[in-house]
Amino acid sequence: MGAFSMLPLFYNHYGIKTDQIGLVKLAISVAEIFANWGVAAACDYLGSYREVLLASNVLGALSIASLLLPTVQSNFSLVFASLIITCACLASRAPVIDSLTLKVLADHARAASAGAQDSPPTYGGQRLWACVGLGVGALVAGWCVQNVGVRMIFVMPMLSLIIVVAILLAYLPSTVPRKTEAGTEEEGAANQLHEPEEKPLSSLMQFETCWFLINLVVYGLHMALVESFLFIYLLQEFQPSASATLLSASTAVSVVFEIFVFMGCGRLFEKGVDLQLLLGICQLICALRLFLYAALPPSHPELVLLVEPLHGITFAGMWCCSVEYGRRLYPQRHATKAQALLDILYYRVALGGGAFLWGIVLNAEVFTFRAMFQAAAFSMLVWTSIWGAGWILFAQVSAAKRTTKTTSSPMPARLPTILGSSINDNRNNKPTSLEKQQLNEPSDV
Repeated sequence: MGAFSMLPLFYNHYGIKTDQIGLVKLAISVAEIFANWGVAAACDYLGSYREVLLASNVLGALSIASLLLPTVQSNFSLVFASLIITCACLASRAPVIDSLTLKVLADHARAASAGAQDSPPTYGGQRLWACVGLGVGALVAGWCVQNVGVRMIFVMPMLSLIIVVAILLAYLPSTVPRKTEAGTEEEGAANQLHEPEEKPLSSLMQFETCWFLINLVVYGLHMALVESFLFIYLLQEFQPSASATLLSASTAVSVVFEIFVFMGCGRLFEKGVDLQLLLGICQLICALRLFLYAALPPSHPELVLLVEPLHGITFAGMWCCSVEYGRRLYPQRHATKAQALLDILYYRVALGGGAFLWGIVLNAEVFTFRAMFQAAAFSMLVWTSIWGAGWILFAQVSAAKRTTKTTSSPMPARLPTILGSSINDNRNNKPTSLEKQQLNEPSDV
């Protein structure tokens, strides 16, 4: 699916404007929101990923095939509709793959605790294979587009989905856990020991959760400028403009560094490194990345390859922290819904809404691409300061509440068990003299 990263070439080839690109992104995001929740609910209800992935990939391949028709390619409305259908069909990829990965990792963790294997794999160690596929696909797609034509942007994903369907049929089992009164067989004692404690829906209204999710959205709004318009910037603002090979190489470079970050994040989580600290670092590096895009010389688009390694931290680091937070917030049996929530907020609400807003501003020609990258870098620094101040204020308020609760706690009616259990038991639970004094009762001694 790395060829889909080359869609800006398709937009530029057919003269689609920035506000139209933003509208496409927004409409796709809205469609994917409903598709995501439906797919997540289906997976959790069935207890199986195979059937859901098969159906979505087959429908996705058929809708991509429609984009190869000349009639569709020459009509923006038909392109608009086909892209929405395609992306809605493929919306299951991110949350289902992430939750399926977490499920497999949980199985390995149980095996490791039972002594069946030495050390379980990490999320980052598994997620990096998606980066490998994206990088290789982008490189091959760039070469094909450069030498064959723009239609290869759609031919390659269609062929990839056919291969995926064959792999699903051959290797992914269809396992639907048998339901019992207590849940499923897979949600037994092992899950109680190894899965995070289930949180009620009200946990979403706690400050920590709300502040984390708000940061995810704000972060995504800034990343939308890069994800949706970086290639358009390289194609339109540089002389000579970037080639398809250069654009695919930039994608490949970024995902290569994602691999290293995905591998390292698991070790950081095992050592207990604070998620807030990691996210703060990601935000600062994101601001630096945006500023460097604005500073690229107009005659040297190839220098973007020196900036793209920062994508490994700004995306992979942020996404690992988000998945880890979702894993801690919800138990395994709700893993798909938790990952769908993160996927919707980042990819749909933030990236989709951000692309729409950035597209309108850029099409109005009030600001140039360079000015927008500079503004985004500055606003990211401002938001990072606000976000950090919010955590500091929350820590101070929480500490004050704990102090107030400790100083205002009433005197216990009875002595603590560790001090008075044997005495009380010997007296048939009759209060002792010291207890009666505490209760202002007359003593019988």
